[in-house]
Amino acid sequence: MSWERILWAVAIGAMILLVFPYFKTAISNSRPAEPGEWASALLPIAVVVGFVMLLVSFVR
Repeated sequence: MSWERILWAVAIGAMILLVFPYFKTAISNSRPAEPGEWASALLPIAVVVGFVMLLVSFVR
């Protein structure tokens, strides 16, 4: 393993350790999602997945 990979692993590990407390605070202060909100969040994701599948089918 080269020194660059080790340096990247240390940098990514440090970012995860430094950002984790902020994620924990954000999750604890967020409001719970209501049932209707999940459908509105999944619709754009489904559209993007469908578009990517369409693009992949054009390339084949």
